[in-house]
Amino acid sequence: MPIARAFGYQVVGVDIGAGRLDFVTSLGADLALGADEALDVVRQELGGVDASLVFSARMAGFRLGFDLLGLHGLFVGVGLPATSEGNIEFNPFELFAKDATVIYSAVGTVQDMRELIDLAAAGKVKSHVSRTGPLSELGDIFDELEGSRYLGRAVLTDLAH
Repeated sequence: MPIARAFGYQVVGVDIGAGRLDFVTSLGADLALGADEALDVVRQELGGVDASLVFSARMAGFRLGFDLLGLHGLFVGVGLPATSEGNIEFNPFELFAKDATVIYSAVGTVQDMRELIDLAAAGKVKSHVSRTGPLSELGDIFDELEGSRYLGRAVLTDLAH
């Protein structure tokens, strides 16, 4: 979110629950919407979004991210739903009608990370770390993330077992 704002984009954050919407706003969203209202509001007021970056661990979040796209929109999958969530499915006509680009982003380049660090150093990007722990707690950290037990990010503090 803060990165998009740093480049001049209007940011619409979508999540579930008042606490999470407050969190989205605290990170810099121009508009924070509940998942249940997002589609109607975005379609009526914005005509769809230019890009949808989906960090969800649920397939429903991926579907909503695609549905929010306007014409020629860019869908970027970042989150990784469990395989038990099934597959994301698009009707070929939906892809044709939106003329959407669908990609997945798992990592960035070294230069991307340098640019991100520069943005953070300049105060243009905010993040929130809710959980830290050693590599030996990785299983617990993944379980907590999947269970939505905290907002923000988890950071590994060391790589020792």
